[in-house]
Amino acid sequence: MEQLKGQRCRCGACGELFNSTWAFDRHRQGEYSLDANTRKCLAPMEMERAGWNLAAGKFWMTPKRSDSTLTHLRNSGDEENSKQVA
Repeated sequence: MEQLKGQRCRCGACGELFNSTWAFDRHRQGEYSLDANTRKCLAPMEMERAGWNLAAGKFWMTPKRSDSTLTHLRNSGDEENSKQVA
């Protein structure tokens, strides 16, 4: 089993590895409501179609973010992701 350090994580639902909590959070889709029961993981094929790639052949990474997305993160109060883009 891969040793996870820093922001790297493994999804407990699908078992895929992610290079950051940002990428992990983005791969989970659907409503949070327990009644809706719509939460699901993006499949590897869906992530590839969306421009994601595998770092070191193991860890999924989201596509490079645009400047407007980075500015929004810096100004959003999202402490974790603001540190990643500062």
